[in-house]
Amino acid sequence: MDQHRDMFRVEPICKVLRIAPSGYRHHAAQLRDYHRLMEPLGYIPPAEAEASYYRQLQMPATEPLFTYKL
Repeated sequence: MDQHRDMFRVEPICKVLRIAPSGYRHHAAQLRDYHRLMEPLGYIPPAEAEASYYRQLQMPATEPLFTYKL
């Protein structure tokens, strides 16, 4: 749908697909927000993330992860 938005407006495309324009816009906004929030984290392949998680579990805790200042 995004490929054809430049040629057609959203409303006629949604009418043909029988979806609500507000539903499309809501989904597009969620996707845009997701990418905006996740971009700084970078992409970590699932296998690498899992290996890193278990490696951290096996390491002894030498210092606290968080320090609170009162």
